[in-house]
Amino acid sequence: MSKLRTVIRHEYLTVVKQKGFWAYMIAMPLIFLVVFLLIGLASKSENTSIEKLTNDLKGVAIIDESGLVADELIQASGQKEYPASEYQALRDEVEAGDRKGLIFYPSDLLTSRQFQVYVSGVDFSFSSAASEVANSLLKTSLVIPIGSEEKIVLAQQGAEAVTTTYANGTESVGFARFIIPGVITAMFLIILMFSIGYILTSIADEKENRSMEMALTYASPRTLIIGKLIAVVLITLTQLVFFAGLAGIALTVALTTDFVQLPPNFDLSQVPIDPIVVLFGFGFLVVGFILFAACMALTAVLLPAKQANNFSALFYILPFVPFWFMWVVISDPSNPVVQFATYFPITAPTTALVRNTIGNITPLESLTSLAIMSLTAFLVLWLVIRVFPKGALEFQNALSLKNLFSIFFFQAEDGIRDLTVTG
Repeated sequence: MSKLRTVIRHEYLTVVKQKGFWAYMIAMPLIFLVVFLLIGLASKSENTSIEKLTNDLKGVAIIDESGLVADELIQASGQKEYPASEYQALRDEVEAGDRKGLIFYPSDLLTSRQFQVYVSGVDFSFSSAASEVANSLLKTSLVIPIGSEEKIVLAQQGAEAVTTTYANGTESVGFARFIIPGVITAMFLIILMFSIGYILTSIADEKENRSMEMALTYASPRTLIIGKLIAVVLITLTQLVFFAGLAGIALTVALTTDFVQLPPNFDLSQVPIDPIVVLFGFGFLVVGFILFAACMALTAVLLPAKQANNFSALFYILPFVPFWFMWVVISDPSNPVVQFATYFPITAPTTALVRNTIGNITPLESLTSLAIMSLTAFLVLWLVIRVFPKGALEFQNALSLKNLFSIFFFQAEDGIRDLTVTG
């Protein structure tokens, strides 16, 4: 146990003492903060632009030869209507830049279903707004005979559907039920992107600088691999605690200030917690993390450092494959492709987590997927431990299939004992 603690302590401190580790941890939230602030500033600038746009639209002239546009609506919109005899003069003003725009409804509007908008300058926002105003005036004028203003708005915009869903005979809480499993899924994606590479870097670097051979004289392959894995777990927990603290600060700011607009009636106390969903969610997260960390370790053991870094890209890409057909995962969980992705070890963690969040995976499917992932992780860890000594020596070349065949078929009994027996 003392050797295991020494390995864990060494691997953990080697990473967390690096300035780059904390620089990266701090830089990522800062980048998001800067982007968020820029979006806020852009929104304020957009509001100013809208005010200017509104004032400019009041200078747009309107000519209605069709007789379909209501005079009172034109007056209420702030525009001024002109007789058809001034059409050419107004158009010349727009062309010369003396007037911002002209809207012309021709006499054959009812049959041609077209009207003209003339705009001075190349302001895309203004030209789009002028066209929208012209269309809105026409549509509103056509529905005025309906009656009240409320009926007109209803005719133009329709009504909002308020959907009530039921689960297991009781009314569900809607979107709020996705929050907890969604957070677990997000945690896994963060771990996948930021944490599992540490074990590959550790093994690859030690192979390249030949310090791995010295380490093997101090501790067994099992102790080294398990120690590195536990160290990566601790590093990951450090990252999650750091990001959770920042998220807590951000949520506090959002709840106590008006700088961030939260959804209406947002109440954390009303977020439901389904024990089964949460249990399976953390199961997929933990086992998936161990599986990908083991795959990274195996890649580092089998291949030289440069090749290992290139090959490891697969373990960053393949887990995101289910997102390419996300709509099928959400809407048709019985689809053969979705079923395959749910049980195939490399795509299973993300697929199962998404389905667990949506709620379209059964407990039996969850257990089966979790069992397959666990068995695969165990086998990969066993193989890592078996090939670790040989891989440490072959620091410049990849291990051959002959070596792997020999290790897998002729040393299985010893390998399982190394993985399971303590001491």
